[in-house]
Amino acid sequence: MAILFEKNFEDGNLEGWRINGLTPTVTSEILARVGTKCMKSHLLAGETRSEVRMPGLLNAVGNEYWYGFSVYLPEPFETNSAWEHVANWHGYPDFGIGEGYFGQGAPLQISTAHPQTAPGWSVRVRWDSKPNSTPGGVPDIEGQAFYEFGTYETDVWTDWVFHIKWEYDETGLLVIWKNGDKVLTRNGPNCYNDEFGPYFKMGIYRAGRSAGAARTIYHDEFKMADADSIYEDVAPGGKPPEPEPKPPVSRTANIIINIPATQVPVTITSENHD
Repeated sequence: MAILFEKNFEDGNLEGWRINGLTPTVTSEILARVGTKCMKSHLLAGETRSEVRMPGLLNAVGNEYWYGFSVYLPEPFETNSAWEHVANWHGYPDFGIGEGYFGQGAPLQISTAHPQTAPGWSVRVRWDSKPNSTPGGVPDIEGQAFYEFGTYETDVWTDWVFHIKWEYDETGLLVIWKNGDKVLTRNGPNCYNDEFGPYFKMGIYRAGRSAGAARTIYHDEFKMADADSIYEDVAPGGKPPEPEPKPPVSRTANIIINIPATQVPVTITSENHD
């Protein structure tokens, strides 16, 4: 097992991250997930992005990783009228063959709002096996899927763990835990056919047409680990996952079921991500 990147903000800075948009801050104004400090992303009315991203680029396609982090949505938290993402794994176009950032969007993202899902937590997966996903400067990907994870709670930390084998074919794997409960196991493509990426980003990123109100979100306890790792290696606080429900042993046994993600029908649209 190897931790590839880790940041809990207890050192009081964003050292090790790169910045996209407005620079987040490190704060102790709320109770951190672990320790005393966490990252704060804040946008004023009309502003669209305040994120950190991992440094450098990985040849992630074909490889397997574990990721863990925690998100805090302060009350009041009104649902965005368009899309709003709190974390994403972004592709890196193969510029040498004419690809670019032409609205193909991130291969994987977690959102608090999107026009194609109900209000609440959702994850979108996009994929394309073609070497060039933006021929002629126009996004042309093979597919996408949305998964809903129910309404969100405010003024509490929500823990997320992702186990991902990045592939643009049917050998890909995506497993997601929310607060220790496994909510999705998906086999199939989950990225683009790129030399580099996907790389991780977290903070706030929202559609310009819906950026009419101020927004604050907090993040903490990010870890990324290699394929030989397990859930506890990256889980915020190091807590093991909740046990999965077992079948009843008698007719009078109580059945406890963790509600899985709901997949929803989608329409492929473009977004100006980078």
